Amino acid sequence: MKKRMTSILGASLALALAASPICLAKETFGGTLAVDPARYSETAIRSRLEADKPDQLVLAAGAGTDYRIVYPAQSAKLKSAAQTLADALTEMTGASFACIPDSEGEAAKEIVIGSTNRPSPEIDPALGTDAYRIVTQNGKLFIRGTSELSTAYGVYGFMEDDLGCVFINGSEAFVPHSATVKLAPLDRTETPAMQWRNVYAYETKQQDGWYEKLRLNGIEADPTDAEDGVNEYAGWGTWCHSYLSFVDPDEYFDEHPEYFAMKDGQRIKTDTTTGLETQLCLSNPEVLEIVKEKMAQRMAENPDQKYWDFSVMDNWNMAGCECEQCRALDEAAGSGMGSLLPFINELAKAFPDKIISTLAYFHTINPPTNGIKAEENVVIKLCSMPGDQGSSYLQGATDGAKQFQQLVQNWHSVCDKIIIWDYVVDFEHLLLPFPNFAVQQDNQKFYEENGVIGVFHQASREKGDEFAEMRAWVLSQLMWKGSEADVNSLLGKYIAAAYGDAAPEIAEYVNALAANFHEEQAPLGLYDNPQVHKNGYLSKKNIAAYQEIFARAEEKVATNPVVLARVRKAKMPVLYAKMTETSTDKSGKLAAAEEFYRLCEENGVTRIDETKTTLADFQAQFPAMIAQMNARLIGIPVGVTAGVLLVAAAVAMIVTLRKRARRLGDRLIDYDPQGDQ
Repeated sequence: MKKRMTSILGASLALALAASPICLAKETFGGTLAVDPARYSETAIRSRLEADKPDQLVLAAGAGTDYRIVYPAQSAKLKSAAQTLADALTEMTGASFACIPDSEGEAAKEIVIGSTNRPSPEIDPALGTDAYRIVTQNGKLFIRGTSELSTAYGVYGFMEDDLGCVFINGSEAFVPHSATVKLAPLDRTETPAMQWRNVYAYETKQQDGWYEKLRLNGIEADPTDAEDGVNEYAGWGTWCHSYLSFVDPDEYFDEHPEYFAMKDGQRIKTDTTTGLETQLCLSNPEVLEIVKEKMAQRMAENPDQKYWDFSVMDNWNMAGCECEQCRALDEAAGSGMGSLLPFINELAKAFPDKIISTLAYFHTINPPTNGIKAEENVVIKLCSMPGDQGSSYLQGATDGAKQFQQLVQNWHSVCDKIIIWDYVVDFEHLLLPFPNFAVQQDNQKFYEENGVIGVFHQASREKGDEFAEMRAWVLSQLMWKGSEADVNSLLGKYIAAAYGDAAPEIAEYVNALAANFHEEQAPLGLYDNPQVHKNGYLSKKNIAAYQEIFARAEEKVATNPVVLARVRKAKMPVLYAKMTETSTDKSGKLAAAEEFYRLCEENGVTRIDETKTTLADFQAQFPAMIAQMNARLIGIPVGVTAGVLLVAAAVAMIVTLRKRARRLGDRLIDYDPQGDQ
């Protein structure tokens, strides 16, 4: 029996090895981190601020100052930014920095914010509405942008880049303490690496205006929005899935069914198979004229909106219109873009001062292969699916990363402007550790090299996903500074600011998470079940090590309630990983659960995934999940030889690698303890 079992396993192993090699280069998946927050400690920052510089400008010395901050009297936005700077300098130095409008008389020592009545250095308006310049001149410091908003960006950029402050979240900022502040001569002009920048997350779109301090121009205040008072698609007249907002079936279908997509020989008002919305017949010239007219009306009503989207409806069951004319166009182009891109080009010609956008999505995801090029003012909005959230698109070494790399490059040969719709969390397990920081700098570089003008980093719309504030801050910095910004340094700066005396341990955890994922050599998907990584970065051994790191971190800041709360919030994903690990450690899981539920309540976390599972649902099902897991693990046969176990383990590894090559949408609450894991 043993001989027969060994023979069967050996044959399976041989077949699997032939089909799926397991010797992978260690640069294939992910990357490692070397985060060191010591350079950004308060002591290190104070040393830099107090150090003498040639031709220096001394903003404060010995808790005193001769400087005051001046803002344009008519600007509420710049008054707020100037006051933020004044408050920070006062807290930093102990000196009192007055904040005054330019209607008051001029003094010799001033920090001048924006376009005031003071003579100040110019900034070239051709740099765009986001640019700013910081200059020291004749004993004064000038911060001036090409717009009010970019001037505010300049204030916040100066605070973080020159003074060492960090806007940790919407309500908390780190301000280093230094009674003396000496600046080297400055003349720095900054423009963002990405023209349009958004981190779509609960934390970034609150009314506290953190998005401005992050220099995200994709979010803006909107008092008419009843939900959260913000517009998370700033600059856009229409955002996506917009066909029917211009040609409404309720308005047109009865008299003009020919305006709408044909499927199986019939014009469709609603896809009765799925209940989803129909598409349009883009080869019909009357549809183009209607869209032009409606778009012109909306542009007149919203003249400040720069981007206007016309894109497919979210219906996977309708690959465009099947009429003879549309099919011929699509087949000639090898993509649904055969009928869509010429339509978009006509809109772009009609509105040359606007940017016309469309989605590369489902049947329109591939660029046309018949030589059609996009007009200069067309932007393609491309989702990173297929993709690999843990692998570099610059390297393109995994199947998912390579597919997306080629998709972007192929689109760049057709269109000069691309906006990436990226995904940066696990949407099925929002609290799961998600080690994708290591590839973000590479991805940013890849975007810069391939015509990407904007990124929509979609995180969680729910409160409190894994490292939500730190991820938003790091991604925002990369979109502004570009790929020259070192991700290790960015993480080090944020961790030092947010976690104080526990910063070395948080950095140790972040580094370990990246290293363990890199060692695992597996894809990272936005729908991954924790069990997918049970032999890798989420192994029982690794989770125990993460718990030990956090125990040390908590001990270090036990007497600092503010920082301790941040450390415990950062610990929540480790507790979730412990609760969902593949082990029979029932007592350890229950202890983790007790702490996890308490921290969820303290931090306002109410959901486990993006759309279906509430915390209450998960909590109700958790005891049964433990029981099912234990029953399965205890029932594993143990009377086999060590040699057979090794072969079985090898087979299991290959099966796991194959499974990881696919995007897994299985939820933990749907986990089948009898299934093959």
